[in-house]
Amino acid sequence: LQEKREIAFYQAILSALTTTQMERDKQILILSAGGIGLLTTFRSVDNFFSFFLLLFAGTAFAVSIWNMLIILRRNGDYLVSLELHGSQHKTTKALLASLEKRGIRAFRFFLGGVILTSMLFLYSLPMVNSTIKSIVATLWSLL
Repeated sequence: LQEKREIAFYQAILSALTTTQMERDKQILILSAGGIGLLTTFRSVDNFFSFFLLLFAGTAFAVSIWNMLIILRRNGDYLVSLELHGSQHKTTKALLASLEKRGIRAFRFFLGGVILTSMLFLYSLPMVNSTIKSIVATLWSLL
């Protein structure tokens, strides 16, 4: 009876963990796609700095999406390895480590995209734009 309880408990934990991680991955994927959608509102870039921010923010969101798609594809491989080999097998551990690294990388690129998009928004405000333009012009004249 105790062994059955432990098996049921292990299955419940594994199911909850897998569901939680997959939902987190899906949310980052959805938010990154939304970030690219938000960037389309900044279509009219009038200088190199705005273009730079737009390009790198879009790239950051795209890399985050790419990593999340790879994670979602490899989650099945991890579950199969877990079922066949158990959680302590080196293949299962390697897959889990790879998925975790990709998840962290995707989240970092997502945050980078958010920061760059925020900078683009602030730069597009008229008062901030004129101040930054004067600083850039001053720095450019010093070179």
